[in-house]
Amino acid sequence: MRIVLFYLLAPAILLSAVFFGLSNFNDNKDSEFILGAMLCLSGPCAEHGENAKEGIQLAIEEINSAGGLLGKHVKLSLEDTDEGLGSSRAVSAFKKLSFNKDIRYIVGPSWTPAGLAVAPLVASSKNIIMTSPSLGVADFNETSSNIFNLWPHDEIATRAIAKYAIEKGVRKVAIFSSQQDWERTQGDVFEKEFKNLGGEITIKLEPLESVNDLKSIATRIVKTSPDAIFYSNFTQMGLAAREVAQLGFKKLQLCILIDDTRLEASNGALEGAVIVRYQDSSQDFVQKFTKRFGHTPRIGSDTAYDVVMMYAKAITQAETDDPEIVKSTLLKTHLDGASGKIQFDELGGVSKAPLFYQIKDGAQIPVS
Repeated sequence: MRIVLFYLLAPAILLSAVFFGLSNFNDNKDSEFILGAMLCLSGPCAEHGENAKEGIQLAIEEINSAGGLLGKHVKLSLEDTDEGLGSSRAVSAFKKLSFNKDIRYIVGPSWTPAGLAVAPLVASSKNIIMTSPSLGVADFNETSSNIFNLWPHDEIATRAIAKYAIEKGVRKVAIFSSQQDWERTQGDVFEKEFKNLGGEITIKLEPLESVNDLKSIATRIVKTSPDAIFYSNFTQMGLAAREVAQLGFKKLQLCILIDDTRLEASNGALEGAVIVRYQDSSQDFVQKFTKRFGHTPRIGSDTAYDVVMMYAKAITQAETDDPEIVKSTLLKTHLDGASGKIQFDELGGVSKAPLFYQIKDGAQIPVS
């Protein structure tokens, strides 16, 4: 009789266990806010992705320690775009994140090629908001009202360094650019601005990303006897600078941004180079970031942190995580962030004043 009773009750017990197990799983799921991120964690932009990942992690930890977002525990779902392999990996990363209907907010991508590849897909996904922490072209955020960019459009900084060169008496500049979207854009902007200010471009090289013969490129540049070299080819400028130095070039070098990867690749050849970029991270952010990770924040850490904090502030103010409501709230949200004061313009971009630094003993020192 007991055996018969067990077999009669077993299905009910199993069904009850499954029901309550699923119920508990759903309860846990409902108590989570899943933040998506698609960052370059491998390839030539890996440093930027790793830096952003740490900034995101710190922001999430702070939000969770303060009670979460709308009472939900924030969890990160991260995908690698590996922009050294072209745009296909970025598209796959976005599709994987967007397939999860619980992911409606994404941080990334890291660089322009990935951003421009996924922007049309994001534009058609009205239930998703995407914000890049480090992408410097207007075409990304101006694609759609659900795309934002916390990094300024670098054309502003490029015009500023062209003017800086003229003011320093530079009249002839060689441009080392490429066919990559961001790099080509900066090369074109510098050329136009420098010419408008009365300067001359001795040569402008725009090789494909696959070109590795930088010695011949350096030779062609040096033969034109420029007063300075402008590198908009961010990916290869460290290696190119090393080749230029080996040919005896000791004049001014101008760069848009710089990171440790490029400095190490140059092997000291970028010493004395002038860089135009944006303000340093706030001291408060530097202190807590260093305490958490054991090193100071690097390029993109503060802006990635600020993307998450902008999301959190806008969602809290809107009292909902509905992207259709929050995207309008984001346009009205102000943040005294780790990377400075932030407010999106009507097209989802931000503006910041470019600042000049010079490489001295491998460090970036403000130009007085």
